[in-house]
Amino acid sequence: SAFNFAFPLGGLLASVPVASLLERAGEAEYFGIATLLANTFSLCSLSSSRQPQLAAALLFGPVRCLTWACYFQFLSTESRYPPGLSARAMGYNNVVIAIVGAAGPYTLAYLVN
Repeated sequence: SAFNFAFPLGGLLASVPVASLLERAGEAEYFGIATLLANTFSLCSLSSSRQPQLAAALLFGPVRCLTWACYFQFLSTESRYPPGLSARAMGYNNVVIAIVGAAGPYTLAYLVN
């Protein structure tokens, strides 16, 4: 399917422009772009038509690359976390993301049934 090729290739091709964006733009700009693209992806995913679904498949890799890059850029900003604590903050935050991401579908399935 298109997603199997678009996701890894889109993420790879987006990595250089995303790095450039994070270097040149301010925090409000790159978070704004990430939010806009994530919402566009979500709206395309909700459609039952073929074209928006294909657009969502093509957007997923670049959007995911940008979203994670913004997240790590946010955590690595020294004004938020001192350099000695940034690794700990990333570790704890990633554990929370992993637990919520892994437990979320099972919790939702339990609540629905």
